Amino acid sequence: MKIVIFSCLIILILFSSIIPGHSNNNSITHIKKKTWSETMKSARAQYSKWYNENMDSIKPGIWYVTKAMRVKSFEDKLFPERKVDLTGKKWKPKPEWIGGVPYNLP
Repeated sequence: MKIVIFSCLIILILFSSIIPGHSNNNSITHIKKKTWSETMKSARAQYSKWYNENMDSIKPGIWYVTKAMRVKSFEDKLFPERKVDLTGKKWKPKPEWIGGVPYNLP
């Protein structure tokens, strides 16, 4: 379970700045239609188009890991939510990790 949560966090951090419309309100992947179903079909078609046009230019980097973080509640913001500085002491590079392969976290 920890691997899944950590992987989702890393994916969100890495891709939140390259998916059009995710980081601003000028979304080309989400245009509201008359119904929810039409909106989802449109968003999927727009994202598929963007994906096919841009995936060759996206080069994933190496994975980074940090040890478990203790919090009192889910509302507590720790360093990943404030600012991700991969050069800091808290993140350890894992160049030997391959995307899509599960690993035990420290």
